[in-house]
Amino acid sequence: MQKAITRIKMRLKHPPEMLMIRRQTTSFIVALLFLMASTAFGQRQAELGQSRDAIANGWQFEYQAAREVARKTNKPMMVVLRCVP
Repeated sequence: MQKAITRIKMRLKHPPEMLMIRRQTTSFIVALLFLMASTAFGQRQAELGQSRDAIANGWQFEYQAAREVARKTNKPMMVVLRCVP
């Protein structure tokens, strides 16, 4: 009898519709967070791939190292300034 009363009180406190809305909202938030994380991971992997290609083709990312290479090879240096987050 006590269990039945507790169940009734619980239903009055949290109606099934409210629990379903909470469950749907939680599922939506989890899916959204997963999507954002996977997108950020994919972008970072693409950036790493581009960096590997640039290094393989002789690009330098440190100014002093690039200056040394330019001096040793007696070639001009092209400087590209960019913001990398």
